[in-house]
Amino acid sequence: MIKILNGNLFDTDAEIICHQCNCQGVMGSRVAAEVKRRYPNVYQIYYDTYAYEGLVLGDTIIVPTGNDKEQVIANLCAQDKYGRDKQYTDYDALRKCLRSVKDFIELRSKWKVQARIAFPYGMGSVRGGGDWNTVYQIIDEELGRYYDVEIWRLNCG
Repeated sequence: MIKILNGNLFDTDAEIICHQCNCQGVMGSRVAAEVKRRYPNVYQIYYDTYAYEGLVLGDTIIVPTGNDKEQVIANLCAQDKYGRDKQYTDYDALRKCLRSVKDFIELRSKWKVQARIAFPYGMGSVRGGGDWNTVYQIIDEELGRYYDVEIWRLNCG
């Protein structure tokens, strides 16, 4: 089931926080930049994977935050490049990433039944240029029908 919540994504108690990132080792704007600022270890593992192994569409890098909530960040490599000039979000890659998140949950018996997963509202549709309705549908099909999904909309006023 999917719930839309108003507030800051990083205030969630969900076990998994997902965000879309590129395959270029850059977390320079929006949610990705905030992940980099709040959780330098998450960024470092993402960057090291890029630098030493390379990243391709559909890769998912899941890293513990190290906070007291025992959360993980799922870096969803669903866009190859980045920019503002075209659609960078690859829906097939996003689907593959979300299936990796589901596989990750299935391997953790304590989360298997009651996992909560948090996403930023509009993921992949602002800087990634994708269609939010399509992204939402993919999230629902891959995870929302099985787990509690929170989509956080930052209310700035």
